[in-house]
Amino acid sequence: MNKLKNLLASFIPILILELSVVIVVLRILVDTPYLRFNRWVVADWMINYQSGFVRRGLFGELLHQLNSNSMVAALYPMLTGLFIGFAILFAALYFYSKAKGQLLATIILLIPGGVFHMAISGDFYSRKEGFFEIQFGILCLLYIFICKNQGNIKSRLIDLFCFFAVPVGILMELGHEAYLFMSFPIFCLLIFLLAYENPSHRLLRWSKWAYVILIPALFVVASLNHGSYESAQVIWEAVPLADRIQIAPASPYTVSLAAGAIAWTMQEHFLTIYENIVTNQLPYIAFFFCGNLLIVLFLASRLRPYAKPNGENEIFANERYVRLLALAFIGSLGMFFLGSDWGRWIACAVNQWIFLALALRFSPSLLGSKFQCNHAKFLDRISDYFNQAPRYLFVTLILVYSLVYQMPESVVGNYRSIYIPYLEFSRAAFEIIRLQVIQSGIQ
Repeated sequence: MNKLKNLLASFIPILILELSVVIVVLRILVDTPYLRFNRWVVADWMINYQSGFVRRGLFGELLHQLNSNSMVAALYPMLTGLFIGFAILFAALYFYSKAKGQLLATIILLIPGGVFHMAISGDFYSRKEGFFEIQFGILCLLYIFICKNQGNIKSRLIDLFCFFAVPVGILMELGHEAYLFMSFPIFCLLIFLLAYENPSHRLLRWSKWAYVILIPALFVVASLNHGSYESAQVIWEAVPLADRIQIAPASPYTVSLAAGAIAWTMQEHFLTIYENIVTNQLPYIAFFFCGNLLIVLFLASRLRPYAKPNGENEIFANERYVRLLALAFIGSLGMFFLGSDWGRWIACAVNQWIFLALALRFSPSLLGSKFQCNHAKFLDRISDYFNQAPRYLFVTLILVYSLVYQMPESVVGNYRSIYIPYLEFSRAAFEIIRLQVIQSGIQ
């Protein structure tokens, strides 16, 4: 009976992962004249280089080159691939990190801003930071492989790591200047840790300093080319008319939404933070930040460094592991002081933190006698706190929080919008399937 129960439990994370992918694919396949995503989000992807170099323009220029007749049509499969890639990376990282327990995987999948919430809301993965998370996921996976290999294979993997860190990092910064605040700190931590563990690798030594210098330098360049209302209008006119009518039907000939926001000054950006205060967003921000932080602390109490001291498998507490993870999480919250889309900042910070927590389990710098600590006080205190509570109390709270509440990307217009609309979602999904069946029958 226990074997059957464990077998059924093991299918829960797989079912959530597969269901999430199916939902995302159905959103794109449905035949509708309406946009699949928020208008502001789609407009942000339309920013291009047709008026010259401008911040955030790289991805839009790629879409323009891929399909100049309809940039929106090129955007949909790209975002679908982005989500599927994120889901595959999560599965691969969880598998190769040797993390144990179906419950742990289920909680990671259900965390607000994670895989399941991305799928049902259409949010977060449709933003440009989805590329940042994909890049970091690849680096974390490479880090695990580097820690597990030796000799020439390890050297080639480090070369590949350097490529995905520096050249790809440059592309990410050109795609959106917020990369410096959302991902740069946690990327630096991983790169410098790898360089510390492999001091003899020359390319890695050069790459870490190239990354530290080039990304901030590109941010300065992007800030100096933040765009004007005249250039924003040229950018908007370069978007196919059919796309503009879809995105902004009320004003297809006048730049608006995120495409117009590239001309904003620093003062206008800071005013969006003030908007969170005057519109009473702080209680929502505190609620979701504390909710996701509770899950992060719970995961930190369960994910321990995986080591093989003296040839025996052992998971031991390590103070350095906790410090690195705490530093990574805090360093990823810089955008809270620069923009109003607080849900995006929380989601990106948590997703990258989960990737790092899984990857660092194999860090060799955690295994040396200099850093080894059999009684990681901080981590032990967290574990004791969770273990002393009534059985399944925190697990129940986490699951209720993850399955009831839906973290928005930014401003909450109505308190009802923070709940997952299961009924409306089920009706919409049923209608999509029904229409697809009808269309298949007609064809």
